[in-house]
Amino acid sequence: MNIELPIHKEAEELVLGRMMNSINCANAIFENLEESDFFLPEHRSIYKAGYLLFSKDRKIDSISILAELQKHFPEHANYLLVSGLQSFTFGMTNDFMQFIEIVRDHAIYRKTIGFCREMMEASSSKKLNSDELKNKFLSDSDIIFKSLNNSKLRTFTEIGDNNFKDSGKPFLEYVEWKMSQAWNNLNTIEGHLSGYNLLDQCLEGFNKKHYIIIGARPGVGKTTFVLNLMRRFMERNLKIGFFSLEMSAEDVISKYACICSGVDHKKVSRGTGLTLDEFNAVCKAYKSVGDSIIIDDQPNLPVSQLTARAKRMVLANDVKVIFIDYLSEVKGEGRFVNKQEEMQHVSKSLRAIAKNLNVPVICIAQLNRESEKGNRDPIKSDLRESGQIEADAYSILLLHRDEEKRPGIMSLNVVKNRLGREAKFDFSFNGKTGEIEEIGYFKNNDHGATNQPNDPYKFLKQQD
Repeated sequence: MNIELPIHKEAEELVLGRMMNSINCANAIFENLEESDFFLPEHRSIYKAGYLLFSKDRKIDSISILAELQKHFPEHANYLLVSGLQSFTFGMTNDFMQFIEIVRDHAIYRKTIGFCREMMEASSSKKLNSDELKNKFLSDSDIIFKSLNNSKLRTFTEIGDNNFKDSGKPFLEYVEWKMSQAWNNLNTIEGHLSGYNLLDQCLEGFNKKHYIIIGARPGVGKTTFVLNLMRRFMERNLKIGFFSLEMSAEDVISKYACICSGVDHKKVSRGTGLTLDEFNAVCKAYKSVGDSIIIDDQPNLPVSQLTARAKRMVLANDVKVIFIDYLSEVKGEGRFVNKQEEMQHVSKSLRAIAKNLNVPVICIAQLNRESEKGNRDPIKSDLRESGQIEADAYSILLLHRDEEKRPGIMSLNVVKNRLGREAKFDFSFNGKTGEIEEIGYFKNNDHGATNQPNDPYKFLKQQD
């Protein structure tokens, strides 16, 4: 059965025309519409060009739109089309908002038709079992209709009086409840706990909607540290989504099983010297995971596909924390002047995933070559293409190891923390098994020496 996809070309033209004539109209468009809401490819490109200008606080008119099209989407750099759109002169009225609704409605019609076609094909081909079919239906339909619930502008009181931070309580009751929790010595940290107690206290846990960067030089143990975090989250009954863009899923499983079992990775990979007790420990570690960790090891993943797959993980598999290994392996879409501009685009998209899916997104990042000079602790500016990444991240954790001076020790520097102060922690690092355990908190005193306070939580109680 052939069904013609509904399109309202005139409404799309009117909306894009007003985007170039009024900043108020542009605000309304970017608040209510997405690129995929436009049917014609040239209209999508014009929307994206306008959004690029809008995000940089630059004027949106036919000349600047045409320049962005020539730069990023040359196949749609049509002067007559762009100048023709700007000739529309509708004001910011109810009629204009009605055109926005028309564009959105037709986008939903098309997405629903596409969704129904996919479900019919999946059902008739019998490639999915009933549970997989159900999960696909729930996740895909939720993705489609979630756009109908776009967040609207809310007043201060509306936000505070309605289910503050998903607690089911208004703000003042929420604060009162927090006081009661603290009075009774119960946990008051809002984020997911990793079991690294000092780090949890410093970051207030790994919070929903937070975009967190973990950076280090090659060979320090970034992926190993992340796998240890995954293990600890899983032990607290949290489902994990892991995008392994560099390491294969099989290698992830092998490395993770060694961390959980405490068995030398070389013994597992080669099979030599592995005792029966060690084998049983690996079996127990492997079987304990079940479906608690979802792994996607597709390489060179475009950020739009990563976003869609992350949505499916959260909606269909109830994933609570997403890990990405690693940032530079995610591909931006469009044309970019250099790698730095591409990573700016990717970083903003990953931050949006955390916010839109209401989960923490923890992303591994490489450090630049400057960080290798002098064998010093890494700093924020050592992050590759650091400018936008540093701005986007809620927290930045940098790892460092010096096996000559401090063998078996991994230091973690919290160099950005929007919920508190910066800090430095030490962990024991077992290079054979990959196990990483927290040792304590260290800081530099006025003379450059290193010490550990008697009360390891003291630094968290002090006021800046």
